Amino acid sequence: MKIFITGGCGYVGYSLVKNLSQCDFVDSITIYDNLSRPSINFFFGQPNEGLANIRFIKGDLLDGYKIGRSLRGHDVVIHLAAKVSTPFSESNIHEFDQVNNWGTAVLSSEVERTPSVAHLIYLSSVSVYGNSNGIELNVDSAVAPQSAYGQSKLKGEKHIMRLANRLNVSVLRSANVFGFNPSIRLDSVVNRFMFDANYLGRIEVHGTGNQKRAFIYIQSLAEFIIYEIVKDGSGVRNLAQFNLSINDLVDEVKALYPATSIFRLDQHLSMRSVAVQIDKNKSEGEEFTRLLLSFKEHFKYNL
Repeated sequence: MKIFITGGCGYVGYSLVKNLSQCDFVDSITIYDNLSRPSINFFFGQPNEGLANIRFIKGDLLDGYKIGRSLRGHDVVIHLAAKVSTPFSESNIHEFDQVNNWGTAVLSSEVERTPSVAHLIYLSSVSVYGNSNGIELNVDSAVAPQSAYGQSKLKGEKHIMRLANRLNVSVLRSANVFGFNPSIRLDSVVNRFMFDANYLGRIEVHGTGNQKRAFIYIQSLAEFIIYEIVKDGSGVRNLAQFNLSINDLVDEVKALYPATSIFRLDQHLSMRSVAVQIDKNKSEGEEFTRLLLSFKEHFKYNL
């Protein structure tokens, strides 16, 4: 199987490619990325760690000609490339629309012209739901994005789903991703809290802290995407493992770093919440704590 990944040098891409490269069913992996994030860690590692079946192409999503030529002969396309921000940031609205909306439109058009592609997987976001208002949402819940990022991801979904009658199409709505890999993003709330607690001894909470977020561990997300390839799935799915309020997250981090100072800003603001239905189990809280402990082990030194 020949796999084509947009945005493969990023945070999610790093873990996905590492896992895919160990799968027997994968013949080759092509990574298409414009390196808008300085993801140089993707290109370095231990001697002999690299694999000959991985190819890198530097290219932009809006370059339809280059994408079209690069796609030829691939069986599966995984679309990770996106302008990403903190969940409800309204900065760079134009970039969200250009990359997440129109860039996805270009890709879907080129996939449509590439007869070898049998499965298109799009990594979307639970932000397409907007405010869950205290309810845990599912894929049948109404979508009403309230941020520029969420709106752009929903537009991207529509471009992808347009091809559902031609090939297998999977739309995976991811929760907030957390956990360590060498291409880690520190603008993700869990990662930022852990970094700031470890190295600064303080974290900042905006709003009341009662707002909920859905979360997923980076390794789990990579495994879910691979499972979607293996089962040759189609349709829309939510990918989430935990729902926690920001205050719950603060408590988890404080338990690991008791001396951490908490600075509460804009407490008069009621921030939007996004929580989704997940498979519950008795050890859910313990599992989240274990993953944070694992994350902490990757810090080079502590305060």
